[in-house]
Amino acid sequence: MSKIKMLQLSKQYDKQKDNVIHDFNLEIKDKEFIVFVGPSGCGKSTTLRMIAGLESISGGELWMDGELVNDIPPKDRDMAMVFQNYALFPHLTVFDNIAFGLKIRKVKRDIIKEKVEKTAEILELTSYLKRKPKELSGGQRQRVALGRAIVRDANLFLMDEPLSNLDAKLRVQMREEIINLHKRLGTTTIYVTHDQTEAMTMASRIVVLKDGHVQQIGTPKEIYNHPENMFVASFIGAPAMNFFKGKITTDQLTFSNGDRLGALPAVIDKQGEAVIGIRPEDIVLSNKETGIPLQVDFIEMLGSDLYVYGKLHGDSLVVRLRPDYEIETGETIYIEFAQHKFHLFDPVTEQSLLHREELKK
Repeated sequence: MSKIKMLQLSKQYDKQKDNVIHDFNLEIKDKEFIVFVGPSGCGKSTTLRMIAGLESISGGELWMDGELVNDIPPKDRDMAMVFQNYALFPHLTVFDNIAFGLKIRKVKRDIIKEKVEKTAEILELTSYLKRKPKELSGGQRQRVALGRAIVRDANLFLMDEPLSNLDAKLRVQMREEIINLHKRLGTTTIYVTHDQTEAMTMASRIVVLKDGHVQQIGTPKEIYNHPENMFVASFIGAPAMNFFKGKITTDQLTFSNGDRLGALPAVIDKQGEAVIGIRPEDIVLSNKETGIPLQVDFIEMLGSDLYVYGKLHGDSLVVRLRPDYEIETGETIYIEFAQHKFHLFDPVTEQSLLHREELKK
């Protein structure tokens, strides 16, 4: 069992400078798969290293299973870490790499053999146990790094961008393997990535970070459907959400110039200027009579999707369509918005103007 509670966690490297982590609050339940996601430099790996004990905690409290662990050394935190660069010993075989932590703890040789062989079977590494890391592919090396964590029977797995060194096809395969591994072992896992696709496909809950501040915590579905601010709305989802300037009247949305856009998606306790968000997949083709004209600047054909780029009242817009549409650069198409899919944000604070609980009814 592993339950974790972070209360007002902060990190400061230089007392003359601002914190790199600000008031991080999170409660993690047993067996959850939590993903920290955000751009480079947002503090996600630093937070993970504080949990691991590899970085000191400047402020706040870190609790594990009811015990305050701020000053507990890493070896006594009952967790295993998987690093981005695998961190394998090149002179040791796969067997000895996986067994290394157990040998350090002076576990009996027959128990080590049993644990390593069982772990190798789970990860389909049995036939590679006598090989050295240089004889393995990137995916196999990453499985060895996972094996070293699994064999520990730790209460907590910490994974710091473990797939970033793999090619696209291998990343998809390893994502699936890690998800299946989590289902099989049920070990509480905290996973760090800058890849929002990994976050959306792997997490039971996502923590979105920016500049050391938590922006939003929620399930992938909550984060995607009800982003709390413009940063989350733009970071989660590919292509990113479209934004353009508009106005809110009593029960209507309009463009900045007053042209009618549609009905409000919910009751809004604000009038006046707003930033309107719409995801590319929530825009559909229409006709000249009822649609909004969009001149096509360029297109991207990605096999399963067709991305059409243009400008709407001076703001860039991307539309995600089926690949069978015949659209050419330079032509004018006509579009409509799925009105219940509008997102509305305050132009100053960039916070959502929609109340999530209202939208879920």
